[in-house]
Amino acid sequence: MISMLFTIFLVTLVYYLRRKLTYWNRKRVPGPTPWPFFGNIFQSFTKKKTVGQIFRKIYSKYDQWPVVGVYRTHDPVLLVRDPEFISRIFVKDSKYFYNNDFCVDPELDPLQGASPFVQKDEQWKETRTMLSPGFTSGKMKSLFYLIETVDRKLSKYIDSQKGKTLETQNLCRRYTLENVALSAFGIDGRCFESTQESDFMKLANAFIAPGTFALSMLQMFPLISNLISLKVIPRQVETRLTEIITDVLRYRKNGNSEVKDYLQFISELGNKRKLSNVEITAHAATFFEDGYETSALVMSYVLFNLAQNPEAQVRVREEIKEFEEKSEANRVSYEDLQDMVFTNACIYESMRLHPVLEHYTRVCSKPYVYTTSRQTASHLRSMAVNIDPGTVGIIPFGGLCHDERYFPNPEKYMPERFLEKENSFKQVFYPFGGGHRVCLGQRFGMMQVRMGIIQIIKNYEVTLSEKTKLPFEFLPWTILNKVRHGIWLDYKRIS
Repeated sequence: MISMLFTIFLVTLVYYLRRKLTYWNRKRVPGPTPWPFFGNIFQSFTKKKTVGQIFRKIYSKYDQWPVVGVYRTHDPVLLVRDPEFISRIFVKDSKYFYNNDFCVDPELDPLQGASPFVQKDEQWKETRTMLSPGFTSGKMKSLFYLIETVDRKLSKYIDSQKGKTLETQNLCRRYTLENVALSAFGIDGRCFESTQESDFMKLANAFIAPGTFALSMLQMFPLISNLISLKVIPRQVETRLTEIITDVLRYRKNGNSEVKDYLQFISELGNKRKLSNVEITAHAATFFEDGYETSALVMSYVLFNLAQNPEAQVRVREEIKEFEEKSEANRVSYEDLQDMVFTNACIYESMRLHPVLEHYTRVCSKPYVYTTSRQTASHLRSMAVNIDPGTVGIIPFGGLCHDERYFPNPEKYMPERFLEKENSFKQVFYPFGGGHRVCLGQRFGMMQVRMGIIQIIKNYEVTLSEKTKLPFEFLPWTILNKVRHGIWLDYKRIS
C-alpha cells in the first residue's frame, strides 16, 4: 500500500513538473531549458550568480526575440525584451499589468505592508495618493537645509579617517541613513560619531536585511507566499521604531519643537486620517527603501566611476565651482541641483552602467495578447503570444542598459550620452521604474545623492584603491546589486 501511494505521488510530481516546465514550449515562446525544481536560476542557489545576472545573460543570448520564456524554480515568467511592449506594460496597457510581484500580509507585517512597493490595486492607489504630497518639489526644498547639515558631518567624518582607505558602500550608507533619520524620524542617527555602527544603524540594517532577503525568496518561491504568510520585519524592530516615532511626536506635540520634515507631514496626515503611531511609523519606514540602501548604492557607484574616470571627476568639480561662484552665498542651492547638467549626466550614466535594481516585475491580471510591432521593433522577430492572468513579466533594466543597440560601447563610462537633448534611449532607460508605479521617493533619493556627490567631489580627490576587487562580485539572494567585497576608495583632501 505504501509503495503504491509513493508511486502515485512520484508519478503525480513528475507530471506536475513536466507540465509546469513545458509551459513556454506549449506557448511557442523560446527560452533556455529549465532544470527540475531550480528552473533557470540554478546558479543562484549555488551562490555563483544573482538572479539578475542570470536574466541579463539570457537577455543577451536571445537578442533577436522580443520575449523569452524563463523559469524561476518551476514558476514560468516572461522576460520582456521589446521596448515597445515594455512601454505598453508601464503606460498604455498598465491596467493589465498593475501590480508588482510581491506578497506581504499587512496584518502580520504592518511596516512592510504599508510600502507602496508591495501594495496592490486599490490599496496601493490609496496609499500612493495619500503620500504623494509629501514628495513634491516644495517638500524636498524644505528638507534641503537638513541634508546640508549632514553634508558637513560627512566631510568631518572623512577628515577624521586621515590616511585611511574607506569602504564606500558603508560610507554612503552612513550618509543616507543620517538623512533618513533627520527627515523621516526626526532624530540624530549618530551615523558619523564612530567607526562602529550606531544604534540607529543597527536598527535600520535589521529592518533592511531581512526584508531584501525575504522579498527575494518570495520572488524565487512564489508558492511559499501563497501557502503561508511570512513576517518580513522582526517584531523587535517594529516595536523599537514605533517607540522612536511616538517619543518624537510626543515631544513635538508638547510645543518643544516643530520641524518641516517628512515626519511632520506624516504626523499632520495622521491627525487628519486618524492614523495610529504604528501606521505613521510604517509610512516613515518607507524611507528606508528609497532613501537609505538604494540611494547609498547609487552614490557609491557614482563615486567609483568618478574615481575610475578622473577627467569626468575634474569636470564635475569645475561645474560645482562655477555654480558656487555664481551664488551670493557661495554655495550650490536647491534650484541649482537640476541645472548641473554634467554632474547629473555622470549620475545617470553610473545608474546605467551599474544599475542598483537589475529588473522590475509586473503581474498580468487579465488575458492579454502581445504582438510584435514592426514599426518600433524592426530588429526583433515577429511573434504573437497569449499571456495568461498571473503571468509575471520581467522588465530587464540591466540588460537594456548594456545592450549596444541602445547604448553603443555599453561597458564604457560615457556621461556625454546624457548631454544630448534628444536621447534615443528614453524608451529603455527606467532608473526609477516606469508608469504609475514609478518610484515615489525618487526626488528625495536624487537630491541627497547629488548633494553627497557635490560635497565629496568639491572637497576630495577620489581615487580607486587596490583593495577593490574587480570585476565586481555581487551578494546573492538579494534584490539589489551589492558588491560582495566592497568598493574601496581613497579620499585626499583638496587644499
